[in-house]
Amino acid sequence: MQNLNENAIKHNIIDEDSPLLIEVYVADDYLIVQNNLQRKNFVETSNKQGLSNLLSLYSYLSSRSFEIKEENNLFIVKIPLI
Repeated sequence: MQNLNENAIKHNIIDEDSPLLIEVYVADDYLIVQNNLQRKNFVETSNKQGLSNLLSLYSYLSSRSFEIKEENNLFIVKIPLI
């Protein structure tokens, strides 16, 4: 969960007029972390591997699917509860 929150903070613009809203909840046996999309144009320290590494780790821990999607101006990650 920490990695997903850090990912949202790292890749999105956050300011007083446009706050970053991160929601964390459980539904249908998944941990869901979603945030409103306010993408930064450039992320200096990003190697674009964070979510891939997390997906790889979960493939060892569970055969259930790990979902990453964008819809309705939201970035959503669903991780199976194990």
